[in-house]
Amino acid sequence: MLCIKQNQRALFKKVKTLLNEAVIEKLQGWKATHHQETCGGHGRIETRDIWCTSEVEHLGQLGQDWPALAAVAVVQCRRQVHGGNRRCRSVITC
Repeated sequence: MLCIKQNQRALFKKVKTLLNEAVIEKLQGWKATHHQETCGGHGRIETRDIWCTSEVEHLGQLGQDWPALAAVAVVQCRRQVHGGNRRCRSVITC
């Protein structure tokens, strides 16, 4: 598993676009999975959503540049601290 950073601009943009489309479509028609987990403690509640798809052919040439690539995933975390503040972060991996 590798984290795709924004310094890999073309790959980052293509994977982000692909997964945003899959999530917007609620994974309908995609070979994909979704998992949600919520945990809390120390005055905070954190919810993690993970979407993963093996449909790497949608990456076109960028996917072919990574011949061993089997899937791409995005992890979104939402943290509620002391009943008020919310912070979100997204990590895209492949």
